[in-house]
Amino acid sequence: MRLTCAVSMLIAFFSLNTIAGVRVDSFQLTEATPEFAIITLDCTNDGVSTPIFVAGSVSSLGPVIVSPHDPLQLVPKGDHLPIQIRVQRPAGREELSTNNLTIFEMNPQQRSYKQLTSFAWSHAWPERLPAFDSLFDDSDPGAIDARLVRWNTQQQHDSKGQSMLAAWTQVLEGQFSHLGQDVLPKLDRQRRLHPTSPALALATATFWLSQAKRFRGDTNIKSQLDPFAVKLALKYSQIAERVLVKSKPYASSIPTWYALYLELSIYAQKPEKFVDSLFFEGTRKYPNNMELYEKMAAFLTSDYPRVEWDKVENVARYAVTMSQSREGASAYAVFYSRIAERQETGFEPFRDSLANWTTMKSGFEDMYQRYPGAETLNRYAAFACMAQDGGTFLRLRLKIDKDVLPALWPSNHSFDLCEHAFSTEI
Repeated sequence: MRLTCAVSMLIAFFSLNTIAGVRVDSFQLTEATPEFAIITLDCTNDGVSTPIFVAGSVSSLGPVIVSPHDPLQLVPKGDHLPIQIRVQRPAGREELSTNNLTIFEMNPQQRSYKQLTSFAWSHAWPERLPAFDSLFDDSDPGAIDARLVRWNTQQQHDSKGQSMLAAWTQVLEGQFSHLGQDVLPKLDRQRRLHPTSPALALATATFWLSQAKRFRGDTNIKSQLDPFAVKLALKYSQIAERVLVKSKPYASSIPTWYALYLELSIYAQKPEKFVDSLFFEGTRKYPNNMELYEKMAAFLTSDYPRVEWDKVENVARYAVTMSQSREGASAYAVFYSRIAERQETGFEPFRDSLANWTTMKSGFEDMYQRYPGAETLNRYAAFACMAQDGGTFLRLRLKIDKDVLPALWPSNHSFDLCEHAFSTEI
């Protein structure tokens, strides 16, 4: 049962003098993550007192607490200025929902404040991933199992469009890579106590897959790998496979089971016929799970440049057909984005593969409608640049503004290079 607490989003206005000339007419939630929210305020400043800055803070209905970590935002003179602030998620009992947004003004010298206005705001904060240590609690892991089922049933995603299931396994893999085999006795103990827990089975398979990656890496260039490293990666991926096969009757109720099996197929060097059967079984059962298409994209191009691009394109279009009712054409963009990320510098998706920019553009548009964040915009703009679509790039460039994410741009099509290439079209 959701706990509802009356929580104020306290927005402190700072000025060197009095700030009676500032008014906030409305607000809009721009972005919500599990840890903070971006709020856009509609501010009017008559210029009586300048300079004026804004900062955000979250509190209960008690005293105002201003976080020193939030950057101050200048409010210039003008009418209906969109001013963005970041407010942190409250802790403890107040972390699940908020229902009140209160605007305050503050004198930084006297550290005093008074209320300017208040808005009713019902906001449920996105669900956090379960703590890594909770896998090893003495209590039954049923709570995590239930959460995985709920994430799948409700097809929950974070603000960037990544499924919560994929985010969970990503966190597990990072922790296992860091901790190494020291964590294995705890996993084995929990599995003996709870032998039919999907979460523990999937975590164990993820552990062994992370060990395979430690030796083989995430590379797709087999000729450059040490034979002993390949042997160890094969050994650990086979252990992961045994865990998955044994747990299929109860763990395949979560699509992560198929995603993990598809991923380890690269490391276990599974035959293509086997992987095809596994992929089609999984996507018929979970047609809207984007992670399955991403894993298949990785498998099909794992021996680059020896790639059957006709088959790759057919699978990409199959992904759109299967998931179109919910995702539109976004599966096509997800599929080729994953392929491009895995290739060497110099790979050109619209030259070296059969990727179609018209279809991919439609996919990104559908993706942006569902997940209108900086990550989607940066990926979309990077592919527009690769497709030599200057008009689309410049349109997206205006939306990106200062939210450039360099890691999402390939080095041969960096943001700066693309901007320079199309600057003459402005």
